[in-house]
Amino acid sequence: MSLPLGKGDGVFASKTILIADASTYAALDLAAVVEDHDGRVAGPVATFSEAAIVIDSGDVAGAIIDCGLPEATSLIRRLADVGVPVVVQTSVPLPADLGELADRLPVLMRPVDPQTVVETLAIAIEKTARPSNTLGHMPKQV
Repeated sequence: MSLPLGKGDGVFASKTILIADASTYAALDLAAVVEDHDGRVAGPVATFSEAAIVIDSGDVAGAIIDCGLPEATSLIRRLADVGVPVVVQTSVPLPADLGELADRLPVLMRPVDPQTVVETLAIAIEKTARPSNTLGHMPKQV
């Protein structure tokens, strides 16, 4: 997927994106980029309990999670359990107990441009939205 870089490009088409980050400034930068791409921001939140309220709404299309948050591992697992695409943005190593999710969990080490984080999430959302046949290949267009 190649994202247009302009405002109002509709990449998220009013989808709700959860942002959970320990840094208010980083979260606000991410929120601005999500909104520039027509997404709706849930948060930013800084705790598992705040994030759980958003997740329970059932309206989350994707999430950007700071691995430095307390209970980040639990939050990432909860999102994975309900099938929400997640991008991890972190300045600390990914916890070892998330190893089984590593193949489907994009991890971006800080410092990273918020545009890159949002583009990575858009790609993850697109991948989960694509139907595939039992062999994992895209079905033919009719």
